[in-house]
Amino acid sequence: MRKAGVLLHISSLSGDFGYGTFGKQAYAFADLLAACGFTIWQVLPFNLPCETACPYSSASTFFGNPMFLDPEILEEKGYLTQEEVEGAKCEGVLYRELYRRRMKLLRLASSRAEAKGLRASVMPFLEANPRVAEGCRFLAKRDANGGKPWRAWSSEVTEAADDVWFYAFLQYEFFEQWNALHEYIKAKGIEVIGDIPIYCDYESSEVYFNRSCFRLEGDLPSYVSGVPADDFSASGQKWGHPLYDTAALAAENYALLYDRFAYSSLLYDVTRIDHFQALVSYYAIPRDVGPLEGHWEAGVGQPFMERLHAGVGGHRFIAEDFGLYGDASHAMASAYGIPDMRILQFTLSHGESPAVYGEQSVVYTGTHDNDTFRGYLDAMTEEERCRVGALLGAETADSATLTRLAVTTLLSCRSARVVVPIQDLLCQGTEARMNVPGIAEGNWSYRMTPSDITTLQAMSGELHAMLAQAGRIKE
Repeated sequence: MRKAGVLLHISSLSGDFGYGTFGKQAYAFADLLAACGFTIWQVLPFNLPCETACPYSSASTFFGNPMFLDPEILEEKGYLTQEEVEGAKCEGVLYRELYRRRMKLLRLASSRAEAKGLRASVMPFLEANPRVAEGCRFLAKRDANGGKPWRAWSSEVTEAADDVWFYAFLQYEFFEQWNALHEYIKAKGIEVIGDIPIYCDYESSEVYFNRSCFRLEGDLPSYVSGVPADDFSASGQKWGHPLYDTAALAAENYALLYDRFAYSSLLYDVTRIDHFQALVSYYAIPRDVGPLEGHWEAGVGQPFMERLHAGVGGHRFIAEDFGLYGDASHAMASAYGIPDMRILQFTLSHGESPAVYGEQSVVYTGTHDNDTFRGYLDAMTEEERCRVGALLGAETADSATLTRLAVTTLLSCRSARVVVPIQDLLCQGTEARMNVPGIAEGNWSYRMTPSDITTLQAMSGELHAMLAQAGRIKE
């Protein structure tokens, strides 16, 4: 079946709490997607973001983002009062401050949940999910050590049992709320595409509890992650994650990496593998030099893919765009029936039209790392926009017209699955961009507004007809 969907992270949902949640706005958005005829909702990683709000950087990829917990659902369960929920409503608050406030509120909720006897359910949940337990213990240890980096932790300071309980409660409630919402979404005929970052942060439970699985030198990374020059950066990128020790992973039958993928399969119907390339070969940058001084090394490759296929073979994956260096990655993905991503902005910039897309590719106007499609066009000269228009089959240089045309063109292309960021459906400009790669601050703050929802509701009939014409609605 040909499908179409929308890319919108939970954090970007409209709502009263300054950050999207698993509450009523998420249910309403699922209703709206269904009314428009969409059958895919794509999100970004669900793990706890770092302090800059980036979901690709986390203290634990096994720790679901507690900011998604909906205060009104917690009120319904008797864990918060109506007054406390009203006090949590806000807008325009920086993530760091919002996180501090929300965690204080969630501690209140956890104390009441414990008083109601929830510990009898939460602790067995933690025992049944040891990687989640590692994430809870890591955060509790960090609290006990005053928030210091783990290399500075005292061996005499251990995590407090109350803190472990608090983080365990957050994870139990995370799965409770998400599973209920996920079932509702699936009942609407919509599948959820999630996302798994290929690397782990140095300051993470994965590295702290599994140091032998990473290339460390005196507890510091000897090499770190990144990429050479590509479509996103002419000077390359240095991300800074510690790299896996592939031999050590192999000796343990890839347990840590496999568990990360298995955890992802619990959350989503389909998982996009961020930087799939690193499974075949990864770019290793010496810790103290720039990205252009890195080199390629062999990744976990076919042995890991065999383990993954055997263990979670029923789960479906998508391989992130292979960029300029991915012939071998494309071959490996194809061997395991994993479709690749294609990004219209890059296709057009290379002078090609969407006619080049094959049926198995999953195509996007852009991703969270791209400018919005209208912003991409606005940055061009009129002559350049005319060339884009010609590739899309139109004689115009108007950014808004070309953005709408890009969406309709993708929907009619051969690819079985098309995903459009919500910003491109709404024809929004650069001000609505989600992320600029290589810049740490000022990203991940995009939020839909009530007027955006009203606009999308007004478009629902038009979108439904458009999807039907493109053969992307189930008869």
